[in-house]
Amino acid sequence: MNFLFPQTEIGAGLRGNFNNVNIDLGASTIFDTQLNQPVPNTILRSKVSIGF
Repeated sequence: MNFLFPQTEIGAGLRGNFNNVNIDLGASTIFDTQLNQPVPNTILRSKVSIGF
């Protein structure tokens, strides 16, 4: 993946807040525009934060 060239990305996610716990879950797929990487890259993300 080269960050100097434009890319197409599609993604979806869920974000929730339960009392003092914040949860962020999601997935995105990056379609590289260069010819040497025909397979898209999939990124999974998760974030949990607890407030005090």
